[in-house]
Amino acid sequence: MGGAPPDFFWQEDVVPWVEIYPDLFEAPVYTHPQPASPRIFRSAASYSDLSNAGLLDGEGKARVIYVYRDLTDVYYSLFIFFPALFQVDSMSIHLEDFAWCAKILLADHYLWTLVYFWKRRHDPDVLVLFYDELYGDGNECVVQRIGHLLGLHNISADLVDKVLAQTTHHTMSSDEHWDRFSGMSVAIILAERLNLIYRYELEPYLGKVSKIGGKQGIGWRMLSEQTVQMLQQRWHAIVTRELGFKNLEEMQRFRAAELAILRSSSMSHGQNNR
Repeated sequence: MGGAPPDFFWQEDVVPWVEIYPDLFEAPVYTHPQPASPRIFRSAASYSDLSNAGLLDGEGKARVIYVYRDLTDVYYSLFIFFPALFQVDSMSIHLEDFAWCAKILLADHYLWTLVYFWKRRHDPDVLVLFYDELYGDGNECVVQRIGHLLGLHNISADLVDKVLAQTTHHTMSSDEHWDRFSGMSVAIILAERLNLIYRYELEPYLGKVSKIGGKQGIGWRMLSEQTVQMLQQRWHAIVTRELGFKNLEEMQRFRAAELAILRSSSMSHGQNNR
């Protein structure tokens, strides 16, 4: 969209959520009108769910940007965000009780999806990113990589700067923009469907980029030692066994070295063709 300032009302208007769209709007998600080309959807579905839907292979194959976030941070983020979708104050729930439920519903599914997409990270239609790469120095390279996946080559430095400026936590959580990126639209529809009273005081918890969000490493500080150890055990049982990485940091270091080699090879190839 050329780096234009966002003018949509809610993110669901431009990036519909694949899993819940049919139930909330009573229409297939692919029928949703979109201003962008190629069309963009978001999903928390597992690799197997996407594959079974025909989105990873064959005629309906989609290009996928897969972002992995530290599971401890995911747990705490869900603890704040998910209950508010159903008009429940997360502060009325014990964090460790929520973590126990999330272990049953989420942990293995989440880690197996990481394994599957990691094995396809060299697929030209798959881009694997770590949540940490979206923050801090050097994320202009991430913008370039996303652009290349979408078929946008020779992206100008001006456009990269616009994208970076528009996607900082400070900008997206500002009073002008935070509700665009919140879960308010979903929460309002759920409240109507479930005949619940919409609680405006919970709106600060609904923002994907809310003022109280955007903190890396908070899960390690907020979750109990027992829960953190449980998540580490699940990592070893799945990721270490399948891929050999002892922890997320080791995987990130490997990927950073791998990308450095690829960039060096690409630059050398470009110089040789001059």
